[in-house]
Amino acid sequence: MPPVPSGVIDQFLHPPLGLLNPVLDDAGPYGPGTSTRNTFHTSGAFLLPAGTYNVSGTYGLVVVLNGAIPITAGWEHGWDGAGGAIYSGNRYYDRFGQIVVIHTLLSGAGVITQEVSIDHLQQLILWETALPSEIGIWVNPSVALDLFYLCIL
Repeated sequence: MPPVPSGVIDQFLHPPLGLLNPVLDDAGPYGPGTSTRNTFHTSGAFLLPAGTYNVSGTYGLVVVLNGAIPITAGWEHGWDGAGGAIYSGNRYYDRFGQIVVIHTLLSGAGVITQEVSIDHLQQLILWETALPSEIGIWVNPSVALDLFYLCIL
């Protein structure tokens, strides 16, 4: 099947991964419980000055487990990324967290447009619908998560 060309608008709403840079949210790591974020803070990243930025200006997240893997998590064997646990296809049964993407309608009502369970040590999430107003985060009581927002720099 030949490649299908995409429109100009698609490139801005979902740019190629090679153009995206992960920017650490300095408010983390996020510990057990629930929180909602419409901004993130960075102390400076490649070409991005220190400051607070809106989640709506991002294209997704890379979620990374911070700390030890709970012994109760259990896992399903997967592809082995050259011995590095972070880059493996191992899926953990006891999820580490959940990310919920929320958009605000013109009426002001918030709607959940995407829900992702975090069951890998490092997990990429791209927004299915551009320009989210905020994200909801749930973190398992036995872990903490770092969030890296994907930005074009």
